[in-house]
Amino acid sequence: MGVGLAVALVGGILLALTVGLLLGSEAAADPGGLGSMLRVDAGAFIGLAVKLAGFLVGGELQAGIGSSGSAFVSAAGSASLWAFPLTLTAAVVAASAWWGIRQQRRNALAVWWHRAAYGVAVGLVASVLLLIAVALAAPRFGTTGESHVYLATGGARLVIVGMLVIGGSAWLGREVGRGVSGGTLFEAVRHCWANLPRIPREALGYAAFGFIGFAPIALILTAVQAGEEAGPAAALAAFVFLPNLAAAVGVLAQLGGLTFGASVNDVATVSETASVFNSESAWLWLSLLVAVAVSLVAAVWIGTRRTRRTGAPVIDWRSAWRLPAVVTAAWIVFGLLLFGASAAANGTVWLLSGRGAAALSMAWWSPLVLLLWAAAVEMGAQTLPALIFRVSPRVLSVIAGRRAAKTWADGSSPIDVGGAEAGVEGADAVGADAIDVGGDAADAVGAEARDDLDAPRPLSPEAKKRVIVAAAGVGGLVLIGVASAITVSVVNATVRSPEAIVTEYVGHIAAGRAEAANALVDPNVPNADREFLTDDVLMSATDRISDVDARLVAAGGAAGAYGADGGASAYGADRGAGDRFVEATFKLDGVDQSATLRVEQLDNEWLVLDRWRITTSLATEAVVGVNGMGGAQVAGLDVPLVDAQFGAAEGTVVLYPGIYEVAPTSSPFSEAEPARLAVVPSGVDVAYVQVEYAPTEALRDAVQEELTAQIDACASRTEARPDGCPFSVFVYPSDTPVAWEIVEYPTIEIDEDGLGYRARGGEATATYTSSGFGSQAERTTAEEFTAAGQVTVDGDAVDITMERGFFW
Repeated sequence: MGVGLAVALVGGILLALTVGLLLGSEAAADPGGLGSMLRVDAGAFIGLAVKLAGFLVGGELQAGIGSSGSAFVSAAGSASLWAFPLTLTAAVVAASAWWGIRQQRRNALAVWWHRAAYGVAVGLVASVLLLIAVALAAPRFGTTGESHVYLATGGARLVIVGMLVIGGSAWLGREVGRGVSGGTLFEAVRHCWANLPRIPREALGYAAFGFIGFAPIALILTAVQAGEEAGPAAALAAFVFLPNLAAAVGVLAQLGGLTFGASVNDVATVSETASVFNSESAWLWLSLLVAVAVSLVAAVWIGTRRTRRTGAPVIDWRSAWRLPAVVTAAWIVFGLLLFGASAAANGTVWLLSGRGAAALSMAWWSPLVLLLWAAAVEMGAQTLPALIFRVSPRVLSVIAGRRAAKTWADGSSPIDVGGAEAGVEGADAVGADAIDVGGDAADAVGAEARDDLDAPRPLSPEAKKRVIVAAAGVGGLVLIGVASAITVSVVNATVRSPEAIVTEYVGHIAAGRAEAANALVDPNVPNADREFLTDDVLMSATDRISDVDARLVAAGGAAGAYGADGGASAYGADRGAGDRFVEATFKLDGVDQSATLRVEQLDNEWLVLDRWRITTSLATEAVVGVNGMGGAQVAGLDVPLVDAQFGAAEGTVVLYPGIYEVAPTSSPFSEAEPARLAVVPSGVDVAYVQVEYAPTEALRDAVQEELTAQIDACASRTEARPDGCPFSVFVYPSDTPVAWEIVEYPTIEIDEDGLGYRARGGEATATYTSSGFGSQAERTTAEEFTAAGQVTVDGDAVDITMERGFFW
C-alpha cells in the first residue's frame, strides 16, 4: 500500500514538473498568456504534486477560476478533465502488484476470498489516505490581476477508481505470488505468465509488440508537433502519456479513426475524425508499414507458441474467432475506460453564463477495422510459421526465437505442456520457453537452445515456385495497400483538401471564368441578379485578382469574412460540425486582400476520398449610382436603376471581385465620364460608384425650343391668368378678354444634372379693354416673366414642365 502511494506521489511530482514546463514554454511563446500570469510558489507546487497524484490514480482533475473586478462585476468558472496518464498509472499498478507478490510470499493467504479482501482493504485504505492528502493540499495559484486558480482531484471517483487500481493490483500480486513459494520475483512472474490461458497470453503479446512498434512513432510525432520551443515539456508530457499516444497511433496506423467532439451550451459545435486518410504527417503514413510489420511478427510469435499442426485443414476455423474476439473486446474496454479523454467547463460573468464540453475517443468504426487486423494476425499465426519454416528455418528462429522455433518444429507446444497439472518445475520450464520472444537474447539459455533446428523436408521446384509466387503476391498486396493508403492521404491532403477547392474556386475568378465559379459555388442570389455573373462581364474587368493563395485558419466554428481593410476574421456563433474555414489571399489593384471562406465536408467518394463544398461565395453586391440624365452599363449590360433621393437613381449589381468600368449610356442630350468600380469582398464596406451626367448644348437647344412652343401656346390664349403659364395681368372684370404678345422670350439655364431648367428675361404685353366709372378704354400692359420646370428625355424626344419662376 505504502509503495503504491509513494509511486503515486512521485508521479504527481513528474506531472507537476510537466505542467510547470508547459506553462513556461507557453509564457515564452505568449508573454500575455496564462503561463506568464500564474504565480506558482513552492507551497503551491507541493499542493499541485499531491493533487496530480490523485489525478493519475483517480483519472479526474478539476480546476476553477475566480475573479472580482469591482463590486458589481465578477467572473467565475470551473472545468473537469477525465483521463489517465497511463505511464504513471501503470507504474502505480506495477508497484502495488509487486508489493502484493512480496506480501504473499512473506505472509501467504491460502483462501481466495482472503486475498480478495486484502486487495479491497489495501485499495480502500490507500484511496482514503490519498483523498485526505488531496483535500488538505489545496493549491491556489494567483495571477497578476485579481484572479485565482484552484485545483481539485478528490471525490467519490478517486475512492472508487483508486480502490480498483491499487487494490486490484495488490490482489493481482497476491495471485501471482501464490504460484511459487520460492525463487526470485522474476520466476514468479514467469510462472504466472506460463499459466495464463492461451488466448489472453497471445493478446498480451500482440499488445506488447504493438507498443514496441508504435511508441517510437508517437514520440516522433510529439517532437515534430511540439517544435523546439516546447521541447523539454513535450518530451516529459510524451513520456507521461506514452501508452495513450502509442494506442492512438496504433488505432490510426491500423486504418482506424479518432474522433474529437465539442459542444457549447449543449449544442454540438465540432465533430472531427482524424485518420491516415486526412493526415498530412508522413510519420503516420510510415506507421502503416509499422502496423504491417507488427502484425507479421506478432503472428509468427503467436503461431510458434502453439502446437505445430500437420495435415489438413491448414486453418482451424473452429478456433480462429477466439483471438480476434478477445483483441476486439480488449480494444473496446480499453477505449471506453482508459484510452480517451473528456473535459467539461462552465463559467459565469456577472449575469451571463455558459458551459462547454469536449471529448476524444475512437471513431465508432475503429473496432471493426481492428477486428480485421486481429483476424489477419490469427490467420497469419496459423499459416506463416509453416510457410517461413519451409523456406528458411533460420529466418523463423530469428523472428520467433530459437527456442520457441525449435519447440514448435518438434511438434510440442510450450503453451499446452505446462500448467497446474505439470507441476511447478514443469511450469517454470514452460514459462522460460514461452516468455522468450525472439532474437539472440535466448541463445544463452540452455545447451539445447543452441541446437540447430531440424532441417525441413526439401521443397519441390513446383512447391518453391508456389511459395515464391504466394509470398510475392502477399508482399505485393501489402505494398499496394500501403501505397494506396499513402496515395489517398496525399490526395486528400493536396488536391482534395479544403485549401485546394478554395484555390480552384478563386483561381476560376482570377482567370475570368465566372460561370465555372458559379458551378463550383452557388452564388446564393436570385436568378434575376445573376446577370452580371458571367464570363463576359468578368473578362471585361480592367483588373482581376491575382497571386492567389489559401490556408486553413479554423476547423469547426464560424468566420466573419473580413478582408485586409476590414479587420480580423472572427469565429464563433454559427458553427458547423465538419466545417473548415480557409483564408484566401490575393492581390487586387496592387493591394493585398483576403476573404475567409467556409468549406463544408460532404460524404466521402469511394469511401476514402474526401469531398468538400464551399458555402461562402465571393459574389459581392455593389451599388451603382447615377446623378443626372442617363443610365449606367457594366460590360454592355444596363444596370437596373430605381429612383433615389434628390433626383438621383441607384442600382444594385452582384459581381465577382475585380475592377470594373461603369460606362454611361449614349444620349445626345447628356454626357458623362466612365466611373471606376472596385469590387472587394471586404465584408464591411459595400462597393459604390456614381456616374455624374452633365447636359449638352443639344439638350439646352431642345429645352429652349420646347419652352418657346409652350410660351407661344400660352400667348394664344385670351385669359388674364392662363393656367400653367408664366405670365398674367390684373383686369376688371376678371373675364375681360386679353390679347397676349411675346416681346422677348426668356433665356434658359439647364441644371447641372440636366433634370431641370430656369428661364429669365421674358417679356410679354397684354392688350385689353378697361372698364370703370361708366367709361371704357383700351390699355396695353408690359409684363416681365420667368419660368422653371423639370426636363424629361424619352429617346430623342424632350419634354418639359413649365410654371412661373420665383427668382430674380
